[in-house]
Amino acid sequence: MSAARVHVIVNPKAAGGRTAKRWPKILNALTEKFGPITYSFTEARGDGTAKTRSALREGADFLIVVGGDGTFSECVNGFFEGGAPVNPSAQMAFITSGTGCDIRRAHDWPQVKDFAAMIDLIASGTTRPIDIGHIAMRDHMGNPTDRYFANAASFGVGGAVSHAVNTSHLAKKFGGTFAFLFHALREAMRFENQRVRIQIDENFDEEFEIILAVAALGPYFGGGLKIAPDASPTDGLFDFLIGHDITKKEIPGLISRVYSGKHINDPKVKMLRGRKLVATPLSASGKILMEVDGESPGALPATFTILPSALQIRG
Repeated sequence: MSAARVHVIVNPKAAGGRTAKRWPKILNALTEKFGPITYSFTEARGDGTAKTRSALREGADFLIVVGGDGTFSECVNGFFEGGAPVNPSAQMAFITSGTGCDIRRAHDWPQVKDFAAMIDLIASGTTRPIDIGHIAMRDHMGNPTDRYFANAASFGVGGAVSHAVNTSHLAKKFGGTFAFLFHALREAMRFENQRVRIQIDENFDEEFEIILAVAALGPYFGGGLKIAPDASPTDGLFDFLIGHDITKKEIPGLISRVYSGKHINDPKVKMLRGRKLVATPLSASGKILMEVDGESPGALPATFTILPSALQIRG
């Protein structure tokens, strides 16, 4: 692959600003493996998507992302436009430098600090296709919008949690797992179950009083919580979790069991697999917020669709 066609997108603010400090060493290591490269920095939310599309249109066919899960997710969205790939033959790689690291865990990539090992893995040229999720939903103004995701998307209390995590400083001080756990417990204790009709493929149609529903491509969620233990980003299926009719007394114990994945044995947690989920709100009061790879871009109604083997990943 020509070095001139390799472009790196860096989020210098990822990991509480530590990515900016790591970048000179990462750049040297990348240059040693690939020769001269081009790179750009994100400056605001959404930049990863715009810069990815721009690089692909300008001829890059191998994009390396340096940042956290949110940056990776933004760049995944940049690989698609108008429902189609910008460059179907383009490849992507990820050097994790963030706080959540759920995507790294899902793919069993090296630890954040061992970026040299990840660069070696990327340079080996091993490529595989991974599944990508797509959501058609409503934005916060009620207008139709859509989003692609690389790890997990949810509705219910997850939208409130992601908003709280993204507007607090806990993740920078104590890490993503602590921040998610703190806000998950606090928001869940405030949350009132909401009635939703859930249809999966053509063989499941039920109504639930939900606290949380998740469409997972990978096992981990919220900075290391094992929300869908058997999920795989390469099997062509979502693992769906539906948490329903859960009382406030039951919330702390249920959250504690998510670390080990034992929550899936709870009778109020339903696990299903499928390629498509349609969620229709039935509650009269309040929006049911979405969470998509850690962001909160909209609300129900929503349709989740899996795109099998939609993106080529190196590493």
